[in-house]
Amino acid sequence: MVGLIPIIIRIFISSVFYDDSINIISISDLVAFGLILHISTINELEHLADDKDWKTVQNGIALFLIVIYATFFCLSIIIESSAHVLNIEKIKYCTIVLVFASILICLSVYDRLSKHENFGQI
Repeated sequence: MVGLIPIIIRIFISSVFYDDSINIISISDLVAFGLILHISTINELEHLADDKDWKTVQNGIALFLIVIYATFFCLSIIIESSAHVLNIEKIKYCTIVLVFASILICLSVYDRLSKHENFGQI
């Protein structure tokens, strides 16, 4: 829920403006959401003592996606400095697809962890 705070605030702020000067969807907000998802996943996986192979794979996926999100964040900074160098719409759509994929991955990790006998006892 914490990851959605920038998105919720942006939606609220854009709703009070008469014009469309504030975009409803921002790449940096989506990046923040994705980063929080994967950092939370890594944190939850640290409490898992058994099933080390699955844990290693999930940590690897999370770290890989954190690097991808960091790349998208760098692209958003470049866009802010010179908007005509990159196609902002394509980057925005790629980030949206990545966020939905991240949600599915994180939900699958949470589902597997919730079936573990020690889940929630920490």
